[in-house]
Amino acid sequence: MVELVDTHALGACAYIVGVQVLSSAPSNEFSMGKYYQNSHKQITFLQNVLNIQPTSTGVDLGCGEGIHLKALQKISSDIYGVDIQENQDLSNYLQLDFFVDDIPLQNLDFAYILSPFFDQNWWNMDSFLKRVYQSLRMHGQFILDLDFHTMRPGQRRSTYKVLESCVVLSTFTRELDRVNLDRTIIDFKGNQKKITGVWRIFSQSELFGILDSQGFMVVNQYFDFDNKSVINWDNDIQNMKRLIIQCKKY
Repeated sequence: MVELVDTHALGACAYIVGVQVLSSAPSNEFSMGKYYQNSHKQITFLQNVLNIQPTSTGVDLGCGEGIHLKALQKISSDIYGVDIQENQDLSNYLQLDFFVDDIPLQNLDFAYILSPFFDQNWWNMDSFLKRVYQSLRMHGQFILDLDFHTMRPGQRRSTYKVLESCVVLSTFTRELDRVNLDRTIIDFKGNQKKITGVWRIFSQSELFGILDSQGFMVVNQYFDFDNKSVINWDNDIQNMKRLIIQCKKY
């Protein structure tokens, strides 16, 4: 998980969960539906903020099933999707791991990544940003979407959920630069499965510093796919779910 926190220890995160964990866990518990439940608003936001035209070129990083990709490809046929999983149902699709592999696209107008789920090491986020930078034209735009999280350093929280086939017990422990997850899934026959995870946390200045070091200038910040730019973090952050950072290659 990538999380962004400001100086008041509130922030945003891009959830990163191992693919193996997702595939072996109950689908109801780990559904990504909540991230895309308002996909029409998200697609409209991307279209407007990135000014996508029929001649635009771009890439959807971690495109998954292609909810946003397929909609934007109706505007421009030169928008590509990239993900680590095989997918034969999407056009302009590239299967690769962009933490390891270079993106074989150049001079793109834009790239975006929405609430990413990846099993990669986000302590190496600079290597990912380097590959995004190489795929864009000068002044090309990059959209990074993150989720807000309000746990403070030293805080510990336990939750449970009763699903149709199992009970899920989760404990979250916040450290300065991460949240640790310990999860137990118990089916109704008494069988147990253990899952652990680490969610990376950045301070706002640290994340913006990494973006700058890789040649990205932060142009705007938005809350919850609202086209109105963020003005006051201290006043606005409390009730928001998503933070979208708009950057430009320089």
